[in-house]
Amino acid sequence: MSACPTPSPLRLLLRVAGIVVLAGLPGPPSMARERDSASAKDTASTQEDRTPYIEALVAVGGGMVHRHGIGAVDGVVAAGGWGVHLALVAPIRFDRDGLRRQDWDERTDYGRILGELTYGRRGDDYFVSVSPVRAWHLGTGALVSGFESTLDPDHWRTGVVASLHWQPAGVEFFLDSVLDPQVLGGRAAVRPLFWVDGDGIAGRLEFGFSVVSDLAAPSSAAASHVNAVGLPVHDRKPIVAGGIDLRYPVIRTGQVELTPYAAWSRLEHADGAQVGLALQAAPFRSFSFGLLGEWRWLEPRFVGAYFDAAYMADRHAFGTSPKWRALDALSGTRMGVRVGLSLNFEPYLATWTLLDLDEAGDFSTFGAGLDLTFSDWGRLSAALHTRGFRKASDFVRPDRTLASLATSVRFWKMFEVFGSYARDLMMVSAGPGLGHWAPSDTFLVGVRAGLGWRFGKANDGRDSARRDSR
Repeated sequence: MSACPTPSPLRLLLRVAGIVVLAGLPGPPSMARERDSASAKDTASTQEDRTPYIEALVAVGGGMVHRHGIGAVDGVVAAGGWGVHLALVAPIRFDRDGLRRQDWDERTDYGRILGELTYGRRGDDYFVSVSPVRAWHLGTGALVSGFESTLDPDHWRTGVVASLHWQPAGVEFFLDSVLDPQVLGGRAAVRPLFWVDGDGIAGRLEFGFSVVSDLAAPSSAAASHVNAVGLPVHDRKPIVAGGIDLRYPVIRTGQVELTPYAAWSRLEHADGAQVGLALQAAPFRSFSFGLLGEWRWLEPRFVGAYFDAAYMADRHAFGTSPKWRALDALSGTRMGVRVGLSLNFEPYLATWTLLDLDEAGDFSTFGAGLDLTFSDWGRLSAALHTRGFRKASDFVRPDRTLASLATSVRFWKMFEVFGSYARDLMMVSAGPGLGHWAPSDTFLVGVRAGLGWRFGKANDGRDSARRDSR
């Protein structure tokens, strides 16, 4: 048995502080797995994931939630091994009236206690996670792109995401809440020529089939009132969307992957199509980049990436009406484009930008993100998501803005100072903005200390890993 450092600062910061960090570049994912090209670093990381461990952490801090002052004391107990990670959290927030009532007034709030239960990592052949859904997308992103389940920390939603991949086929799934499920979706994909050509050029051809639904989509033009926990009360009706997509990585080497893709989707009774090209390149060992370009054809009442990063708020309040009702104003066939760029300087910096333009400017979005790592002692992460560009000046003053900033600095092995800020959303429970999400601010600063124990050594499995790879 050997001592291990405290858990990943950023990973626990997001769970302990409850700050939303938005998606990375949601380009079309590859279901093909390059097992033979895994680096020594990836192998070591996998072995470390399989090593049993126990960790305990306490964080003390203060700040505000929706501009109301709070104090915070959080306790975390985490354990894992053999690819499984479990974290139990005691998130205690108190204000001048005592224990903060808004943190525990809904059934879904009790999902906070389960900080994380995962098997594997995103991008692995087998990955399952029970936690708030962050930056989830399906297929080419035609319907689901960067979906987030929790946008307002007063209305917590612990969901499920899963991806299971084999070389000839795979499935992906997400659910917004395990305690009150409303939004869910899945995708199945097959590579029909894999049995003929393995992972050759023909065998890479992939077809995907997606289905997404909001079982309680607000369908009335405005909320009649708010319920006991402050959420708007609308007439509701399920909304269903589905589609098919095609991906074909025509070039795949150790340095370059070039993937044309296309999709056709239906949102209720309207259709849309997209055609795009994704490039991923790693010209140097420590530098890689990605480019994404896409054209869209949109029928009236169809919107690309309908289930996006702000959907859980927009479904109730897209301007002055729910997002579903906002589709009523769309008339005439439109076009749209998507362009994206990502840069990665391993292991210090990763950044991305993504712009979606729709001729109906209310549905245009822009996102960006940045992650900085300073050796073992510091991290910084920032993200931005904006929506609503009817004219050029709206890029400075969009309709909806979500932003986050999180940083941590480790002074000793067991002690760390952290800070986080979010330009988030707060539900308006009275007045002319009844039932709308209004811009708000949440931040937390503090110090945490932790101890951990790792049983065995991360390198113990390397010899067997080499044997398995033969």
